[in-house]
Amino acid sequence: MKGASIFIVFLSLIFYSCTIEDNFTELTSHDDIIMETTVFLKDPAYPYRVEFIHYRTDGFNNLVEDYKGFSGSADGETVKFSFAVKEYKKAGLRIHPGENVSDIWINMYEVGRGKEIYFQYHHERVEDFTLMYDFETDSFEVMETELP
Repeated sequence: MKGASIFIVFLSLIFYSCTIEDNFTELTSHDDIIMETTVFLKDPAYPYRVEFIHYRTDGFNNLVEDYKGFSGSADGETVKFSFAVKEYKKAGLRIHPGENVSDIWINMYEVGRGKEIYFQYHHERVEDFTLMYDFETDSFEVMETELP
């Protein structure tokens, strides 16, 4: 009887692992996209602070997020930050433009195509916002938000 129970558990595990693999999408064939954020400073003589939450869709169709915070002084009137995503489902970022930020440009480039702009967005208000880009519909949404 114990052997039959182990066999049933073994079959269940195999069946469960097969269904997980069926829900996975291999992303290596999807293009790489660079999301470049240019932060314009009110006064380059003073330090800046900016916080990001980057979003990307993984192969299991989960929206994954990574938090990054930056602060310091700049060599000029702008500071640039970049991260890469796959051209798959949705990707985006939430931005908290802290001290000394006047406005923000977001450019998306397809890797291997030089600086040919795939998508561009300019945010003029100094407030928290989230930008989500949908690669399936080639559309975007901007929401006023606050970081937790």
